[in-house]
Amino acid sequence: MLSAWLSPLIANKTLEVFPSSTGTGAAISFQAPTGPLIACIDDSHTVQRQVKMVLEMFGFQILEITDPTSCLTSLVRQKPALILMDITMPEIDGYELCTMLRQSRHMRNIPIVMFTGRDGIIDRMRAQLAGANDYITKPVNADKLVTKVQRLLQNNKYLSNQLSSDIDVTIGGSSSRL
Repeated sequence: MLSAWLSPLIANKTLEVFPSSTGTGAAISFQAPTGPLIACIDDSHTVQRQVKMVLEMFGFQILEITDPTSCLTSLVRQKPALILMDITMPEIDGYELCTMLRQSRHMRNIPIVMFTGRDGIIDRMRAQLAGANDYITKPVNADKLVTKVQRLLQNNKYLSNQLSSDIDVTIGGSSSRL
């Protein structure tokens, strides 16, 4: 069981195990994650800890936000690569917040994953209409979470590369690169 948790940490060099200098046992070196920043917006500290523990094992940095009403400044300043967001939160729900983020020029292209205890088709449709890219039900399955995060980041990176690549345009025999 322990090796299943340690393997990803060792593979991405977040955790390094080497012989101790005293010759007995092993020494462990832990390095802070340096991968993409993932924002987790949830009013539950328990959920925040679970998400952080899982995603940090795979090298992701985590921006924990428990107050959705004051998250816009943090999100714009920190520029996360992906946002995980609960639907049921006090004062503003995830649907409203997702809609607001999609209207912001700074946030509109960042993938958003809604996660909630609600598993109905109406909730999934509302999340999609609000602009969410994906939906995960709680309790969050660690493998499913990591797979979705990696897939969305890869898709978003591909899209960004496609949009930023040069375009050759020929008009009336004259070629230009845009």
